Amino acid sequence: MSTLSLKRKKLFADYYDKWIATYKENTVRDVTYTKYLQTAKWIRKLAGDLRMDQLDRAAMQSLINRYAESHERTTIKDFTHQIGAAIIDAVDDGILKRNPMIRLVIPSGKIKVNHKQKWLEKDELERLIKVLDLHGSEPTWDKFIFILAKTGLRFAEALALTPADFDLDNLMLSINKSWNHRDPKGGFIPTKNPSSVRDIGIDYKTARVFDRVIEDLPTDKPIFVQKRVFNSTVNQRLKQLCKKAGVPVISCHGLRHTQASVLIASGVPIMVVSKRLGHSSVSTTQETYAHLLKDTEQKADEKISALMAAIG
Repeated sequence: MSTLSLKRKKLFADYYDKWIATYKENTVRDVTYTKYLQTAKWIRKLAGDLRMDQLDRAAMQSLINRYAESHERTTIKDFTHQIGAAIIDAVDDGILKRNPMIRLVIPSGKIKVNHKQKWLEKDELERLIKVLDLHGSEPTWDKFIFILAKTGLRFAEALALTPADFDLDNLMLSINKSWNHRDPKGGFIPTKNPSSVRDIGIDYKTARVFDRVIEDLPTDKPIFVQKRVFNSTVNQRLKQLCKKAGVPVISCHGLRHTQASVLIASGVPIMVVSKRLGHSSVSTTQETYAHLLKDTEQKADEKISALMAAIG
């Protein structure tokens, strides 16, 4: 039996494990690599006896459908995408004659109930900011939360900020790296994707706060990292502040959603919002905030109707 024939008789779960070790280990961020490992576990759990020569469209749809029974749609899409990457390589290597992932249907998945509010309305954000202690020059968690609220940065992006990233004269902030807070040793790492490298505008109030903070700090060292930082530590402080302000309790990531919510509700173009958030594409922004965009589209339709009615 030829080498290619042997590969076609190989279990899909074994092929995927080897594919991860070959193409993903030490080439993607730790958090992404962990997701690939989770996908591998689910493949073995749901289709552990499926061979490569049995991978047709029906088999792949069945795998996706079974995964969808216990997962939400966003997670299902990630699962499908990570499998699809390995399948494309299998086709390129001649192991599969055609791609069995083409025209697969992504199921709705498990419906999540009892959603907690993930963002704040504009007036709630204002109340939260009012209870922050922004005095002095110490780089406190209140000031960290303040920069998250004002910019929509990812948690790791904000941890990686150095004084050199602030152009206070031109009210600009450069986002060009992340901080590996999941590693006990920490360290700078690349941003989530190439589009995440960006320059964004900041307001004069933010500039005034950080002018004091960065004045005597080393230009190339992270402002907020003195020892290992845990997401839970900052979220706990944010929880206390939300309660003090009398607003719904959200997470640090919720401040990113809040930024998007406030901008979209204010009519800022979706392309501008997407660039500010550092999304890989505008479609990511549109999909994530579809519920907000629907409201703005309705308002836009009303403006268009009023404008057209006034003509002639």
